[in-house]
Amino acid sequence: MNALLNLTLEFYRAARSAPVTGFLDVALGILKTHIPFRSATWSSGIADAGGEVLKFYSVHRYGAGLQPAQVGAMAAAARHAGCAVIHEPRHLSITDGGRAQWLSCRRDAADAHFTAHECELLGTLMPHLVEAWSINRALICGDDALDNAARFADDQALIDRNGNLLHCGRRFHEFLCAAWPAWAGTEIPMEMLAELLDQPASRRVKCGVSFRARGLGDAVLLTAQPAGALERLSPRELAISRHFGAGKSYKEIARDTRLAPATVRNVLQKAYRKLGIDNKVSLARMLELGTP
Repeated sequence: MNALLNLTLEFYRAARSAPVTGFLDVALGILKTHIPFRSATWSSGIADAGGEVLKFYSVHRYGAGLQPAQVGAMAAAARHAGCAVIHEPRHLSITDGGRAQWLSCRRDAADAHFTAHECELLGTLMPHLVEAWSINRALICGDDALDNAARFADDQALIDRNGNLLHCGRRFHEFLCAAWPAWAGTEIPMEMLAELLDQPASRRVKCGVSFRARGLGDAVLLTAQPAGALERLSPRELAISRHFGAGKSYKEIARDTRLAPATVRNVLQKAYRKLGIDNKVSLARMLELGTP
């Protein structure tokens, strides 16, 4: 019992000390000292009620990891949520109780088979691994995320500077697919990566979805939400709308922005269409309220 307690404490210590881009490697290294394996894959995704894996959001390979064709074997673990499953003598997998995260471990042909005791031990440890990973992610985002880790896991994602998804919440994945219908994979679209990493803190609105990025050391925190009314405007449309809402005339705005009055009028017309309004009073009210 003391050995098990010490092992779980190691996971939680790692949650508070390991960098977010390295936590999974640290945690799997700790696990490996108690349940030896050659390679492992930690994945997040979604499974239906029957345990069939519908889609993986992120895949982290430890060591050689699993090949894409082998990842499908983890579906068997989803049918026994929270219990480790030995697919083959040297292939052990488990999914957490929410069928959202998978861990799959492999041994080489010359290695011993996984035992029933190791299978039971992994089942005991998996909830602690999931919780430690959640704490590690939340800590880098501040106290609010730590107090509400479930929300963090749902509508946010973590990527490294190459765009690889370290973690991806289900709702974030839905927003990403809505904005890029043809996208499929464990890396964010390169178009999105280039724009979001261009500045330390940036925003991108696409197809009615607002994506925000915040640098966190060697990682980037992404948040996806439905775009608010003002977020639908381009920077120029918002700037001119603010001038107009403050009471300036077309000519005054044209002078201040060095644009032609006709251009100012066209920009405002586009802003009106995006905001679904048709008069200056409504525009001023939206700007005053700071409608997101």
